[in-house]
Amino acid sequence: MFEQLKRQSVSQRFRGISSRAIALMIVSVGVLTTLGLVLADRKIAFDREEQLATESLYRMRASLEESFYKRLTLLVSLEAFVKSHPDLDLTDPVDKQSFQGYFERFTASLDQQVPGILSIQLAPDGIVTYLTNVERNRQAIGHDLLKDDARRDQVLETIRQRGALVAGPLELKQGGVAIIARNAIYTRPGAYIPQRYVKQNRAQSDMAWLQEIPADFWGFATVLIDQEKLFQDAGIHHSNGRYRYAIHGRHGLGAAGEVFFGEASIFDHPLTTATVSLPNGEWLIGVQLVSGVSWRRSLLITAIGIGGAGILGYSLLSREKTELQLQQANQALIRATRLKDEFLANMSHELRTPLNAVLGITESLQEGIFGEINQEQNQALQTIERSGNHLLELINDILDVAKIESGQIELSSKLTAVAPLCQSGLVFIKQQALKKHIHIETLLPQNLPILLLDARRIRQVLINLLSNAVKFTPDGGCITLAVSSQHLPDDPESVDSPTQNYLRIAVIDTGIGIAPKHINKLFQPFVQIDGALNRKYQGTGLGLALVKRIVELHGGRVGVTSQVGVGSCFTVDLPCHPAAPFSSTAQAQTIA
Repeated sequence: MFEQLKRQSVSQRFRGISSRAIALMIVSVGVLTTLGLVLADRKIAFDREEQLATESLYRMRASLEESFYKRLTLLVSLEAFVKSHPDLDLTDPVDKQSFQGYFERFTASLDQQVPGILSIQLAPDGIVTYLTNVERNRQAIGHDLLKDDARRDQVLETIRQRGALVAGPLELKQGGVAIIARNAIYTRPGAYIPQRYVKQNRAQSDMAWLQEIPADFWGFATVLIDQEKLFQDAGIHHSNGRYRYAIHGRHGLGAAGEVFFGEASIFDHPLTTATVSLPNGEWLIGVQLVSGVSWRRSLLITAIGIGGAGILGYSLLSREKTELQLQQANQALIRATRLKDEFLANMSHELRTPLNAVLGITESLQEGIFGEINQEQNQALQTIERSGNHLLELINDILDVAKIESGQIELSSKLTAVAPLCQSGLVFIKQQALKKHIHIETLLPQNLPILLLDARRIRQVLINLLSNAVKFTPDGGCITLAVSSQHLPDDPESVDSPTQNYLRIAVIDTGIGIAPKHINKLFQPFVQIDGALNRKYQGTGLGLALVKRIVELHGGRVGVTSQVGVGSCFTVDLPCHPAAPFSSTAQAQTIA
């Protein structure tokens, strides 16, 4: 009997230990599971909050860039105004007085067209001479930008960049704070004379920066932008109740610049950031939650997880729902990006209509339809015509790039004979080449294949490459258009990549060539590789970007090899399935 009681005692003890172990295991598993679910939920909540903040920040960035560049167009207007009066000598009192009158009439309405402009200024030879809002900005008159130690580095950088540069926000000589958008203006060789600066006691002859300034430097165009009005117009506030904002990058230096809007501590742990693109610079916007990510749902999950077995199903459903929300947010971002590209394409298209009207009326005035015009008026009309045609070329290129980026361009591919296509491209540049006495040689095989491609777009590619070749080839040079068959790998980076047949169209010139460090910049939109060349060879910086995108839409690729002073070779490789074999001989033709 004793043995039986002993056995029952041991059995009860084992059952007790087993029950406690199972209970402990259940509690442990429940706690660990709940902890895991809470951590996962915290990450999802943070990701969702980050996604919402990113959407808000990107909308804010787009609005700020739009507001800023709307004001930046005033610099373009000022440059056009200066270049429309090339014959005025501002050292002559009479011409200087005439220029003052022209300036006052020209700027009379500009201040009203764009809100938040504190002053529009022209600084011929680097000295602020002409400005709007004279009573408020009178102390700025006569300010020598190149003699001012605090301003000299910024204005010299503007000259080096050959484009607009943003400074500030800065304390102004006349009081107040402004963001300064400044652009260097270039008119004609000899406009800048270093010795004049020395004679005027504005610089010492041994100062290195005197020799950095190009000979065609005229002076500066400056727009003083009210910081508060700019941010107000863009809808940016220090806090909207849920988020706090700050902007990094005084003088357009991005992360290297100071925080000039909001609290600097926001950048210690920002929820997310976005870059605002400026001319030759950038700002960095940071956002931070005012009260942090909510714990409410995490606490609820914890209570339900410890209290019952239904936590797993709830967590899975909650996570699935949250992931769906994140997917929807991502799709919204994609749609917003697409809408931006479509807006750019549509806006570029709308800009062409009034610009064509301006060019048409200008041509009518030059032809005397509305009456005779004098020589000075004709020169002004020629300036309008050149500027208008340059702007129309830029808008057309932007329209094509925007359409490609937004997916609005669909290729109209048809079976096309390559030889006539090449010849039609040569027709467009023949007269330009003859004017420069450039020899054009074509190397076309007798039996070129018939390819499936969009003839109009490929012709656009050929014209772009051939026009560039003519533009950058000196008088008496040579350009060769050669077509050949190539057996190339689909992926040049992979050794084991399968190969296929390509038709290679090469445009070879004996032009100025391209430095190796600039090769990678060639096919980037709006990028012009050398400021000195830009003054001699005008262009939008979009031609080669269009070439690359059009060729890639056809499944092809673009290449370039070049040597400075020797020439360049641009190649276009188009995938092909030849309808007829290549001939072993090529037809050579020379156009003098």
